[in-house]
Amino acid sequence: MIKRVIEVSQAARINLAKSQLLVESTALGLNSCPIEDLGVLLLTNPSITITHSALSACAANNVVVVTCDNSYMPVAVTIPLAGHHLQAKHLRSQIAVREPVKKRLWQLLVQQKIREQALTLAKIGADPEEILFLTSKVTSGDKTNIEAQAARIYWQKLFGNGFRRAPDKPGLNALLNYGYAIIRAATARAVVAAGLCPSLGLHHSNQYNAFALVDDLLEPLRPWVDQACVELTHETEPDEPIVIDRRIKETLLGLLIKDCRYSKKTYPLMVALHYFTAEFRESLFASQSKIVFIER
Repeated sequence: MIKRVIEVSQAARINLAKSQLLVESTALGLNSCPIEDLGVLLLTNPSITITHSALSACAANNVVVVTCDNSYMPVAVTIPLAGHHLQAKHLRSQIAVREPVKKRLWQLLVQQKIREQALTLAKIGADPEEILFLTSKVTSGDKTNIEAQAARIYWQKLFGNGFRRAPDKPGLNALLNYGYAIIRAATARAVVAAGLCPSLGLHHSNQYNAFALVDDLLEPLRPWVDQACVELTHETEPDEPIVIDRRIKETLLGLLIKDCRYSKKTYPLMVALHYFTAEFRESLFASQSKIVFIER
């Protein structure tokens, strides 16, 4: 079953009653959703209040709660402490993974990210060959930071020479933030459901980042968001400011139910993420230098 993704963007009170999540606001009235049908709850208004019973029910049903700031950057992500029946066993195995294995898997993730960037460029009519060539240059652990070299070329081809990726800026950067927040939340949910600790990353290791592994696995999916954002900007006038309205939100939220390919089968992205993280866990614990990636 595809879990629902609900965004609350109006001032509202969120409560729980009879296993129903209730969202009450002056603008929209009273809306409800069965808690077992919910996958991601996205909170993007500073005037939202949510009760402890609602948060507890979300945790018990493996619902990820994402709180965003005014730039649509996620400032808090609430996930269950135990999303899998073998959580403790998997945690011990994850801690024991050797550094060479993590470096090799990070190499594969960076290579796939660059391939996805090249695919996004091709889909918008830009030449992908310059960055596609860089995939062969990525070494174990990406010691020479080919990821950054590819990113510089990629952003210029995607949005022009004047664009700079700055998460705290409005407009196009806020649009990207919103899309990334959605995919990050779904990835976090899948990571926890697979029994993995999201804080133990392969490459991302900032001590203040509780979702290092999520951010590692998210990298190849970022170009999916980028393509959607390019298409959305093409629908607005050149001098018109980018406002994250209902149409834009629906498009980016729709990425989670968009069909994709995994192991030669077609699934919605949110479902494919669960297969992907389960397979990734097996590769990680078995010290296998392979990852089966989700494909567009």
